[in-house]
Parts: sequence; structure tokens; C-alpha cells
Amino acid sequence: MQNIIIDLVSAKEKLENYIIDIDNNNEIVELYKIIESYIEKNCVHNIVSDYIDIDPEHCKNITYCDICMKTLE
Repeated sequence: MQNIIIDLVSAKEKLENYIIDIDNNNEIVELYKIIESYIEKNCVHNIVSDYIDIDPEHCKNITYCDICMKTLE
């Protein structure tokens, strides 16, 4: 199941580029939303914590799923 999620995350990222490039084609946007919903409902999150650089002197702690890349607060 998680392999499907990983593949759908990749497809979702590719569709994001099409949505930007083709001026929000309704069918592409709808497909994107369906994939996004499927990922949200079916990902068995693997939560990790990491630090991202804000600037050379500051960093911020983030928590996210390393499968679907959803950021958690």
C-alpha cells in the first residue's frame, strides 16, 4: 500500500507543475484533488523531525511524514 502512496505523491508533484503551466485546467485540478484526498486517507504516516535552515544563523524544527511529505504541526 505504501508503494502506491509513494507513486501517487510523485504523480501529485508532477500535476502541480501542469496546474501552474496550463492555467488551472479543471480536469487536471480535479485529478490532483482526488490523488491528494487518497493520499490523505490512506498514508500510514512515518513521522520524522528535522531542522531546516531559515538563514545562515537560524534553523527551524519541522515534523513531517517522510512518505507523503505532509507537514505536521
